[in-house]
Amino acid sequence: MKIGINLPPVTRTETATKWLSEFADAGYQAVEFDADMFPLITGGKLERRWLPVLKNLLADYSFTYTMHIGYGIDLRSDDDFDTHKNTLFSSIEAAAESGCVLLNLHYEKKSSSSQIEERFLNAHIEAADFAAKMGITLAIENIEVEYADPVIEFVKKVNRKNFVLNYDTGHGFLASSFIGFDYLDSIRKSAPLLGHLHISDNTGIFEPLRITNRSVYDSLPMGYRIALGRGDIHIPPLWGRIPYEEIFKILNNYDGIVLCEFNAELYRPFLKQIRQDIESLIIKTRSQK
Repeated sequence: MKIGINLPPVTRTETATKWLSEFADAGYQAVEFDADMFPLITGGKLERRWLPVLKNLLADYSFTYTMHIGYGIDLRSDDDFDTHKNTLFSSIEAAAESGCVLLNLHYEKKSSSSQIEERFLNAHIEAADFAAKMGITLAIENIEVEYADPVIEFVKKVNRKNFVLNYDTGHGFLASSFIGFDYLDSIRKSAPLLGHLHISDNTGIFEPLRITNRSVYDSLPMGYRIALGRGDIHIPPLWGRIPYEEIFKILNNYDGIVLCEFNAELYRPFLKQIRQDIESLIIKTRSQK
């Protein structure tokens, strides 16, 4: 198992290099970055001129790398579905050629249309087969306004060895508060299919704007949301109310990447301590087997 961290949004390769250096000094072993952090894809097509730049940037460090697909990619969309699908396939290729081992996807919310859901499933089966040829694992993630169960069932339907579940602990905790289900039970259900793990923390207070007015929700200053503890605030694990000791007791056989998904810029002085605290907790829970 490796402890990883997400690369914060960067505007220059020099900035990315500085962050990677800091992460190495803090002892992290894996790094995840967003595909749209760099202009790797234009109109659904891979921008190959960028690939050697990114590959050289990442190759200077010994991290295990994973990529998160760009936000807004939606294979349930009727608005230019082909471009969304092409972007997924280009992202798989970009991940492979830049040296990543895994591409993280969002499940989002299941629709009521059987036709849309069938197309969504078939596209991901095709994507998984394409990714397998390139040595890439696809991990699909639960969101904070839905049960984890549909994502679990979806992974089973795709039925490919390289198509796994990514359980996002912050999303699951908020969803359990919003919908009202047993949070730890959802993790138990997820454990057999788990191939990637995103960990952050929050207060469990769901922000209704997430479903009533997403654009306003996204525009709320993060400082305001953290101060009031509203929604998916991505504070460091063990800084909020999520019961991580119980989680790691359940996941004591998990051997993938534990990806700390918090705002590294806001918590820069604590990068090493956060990694050490998570590592110590995992060691503690595994010694109690």
